[in-house]
Amino acid sequence: MTQQQILEHGIAAQDEQLAILSHSLTRTNQMANMMNSELGVQNKIIGNLQTKVDNTDLRIRIATQQTKTLIKVTKDNKGLCCMLLLIIALFCVLVLLIVYL
Repeated sequence: MTQQQILEHGIAAQDEQLAILSHSLTRTNQMANMMNSELGVQNKIIGNLQTKVDNTDLRIRIATQQTKTLIKVTKDNKGLCCMLLLIIALFCVLVLLIVYL
């Protein structure tokens, strides 16, 4: 083999290796694009989930505060007296309505 043929053979081998490398890089690029797309979808899902968790957390805080207030009112004698007076007043109104109708 002449030097020219050896050189051409070496160049052909390099071209073949470069073609394989190019194919691998193209495939890697395609996979990276698919992963990027999937991550975008998952980020949207996580964002929606975070919004729902935040809303639920707020509702739980409100319910907890309302429960604490209710417990405080029911433990407080003044609140109990007020509730009893209202019940008695409602009972009187019902009796009056029944008597006069």
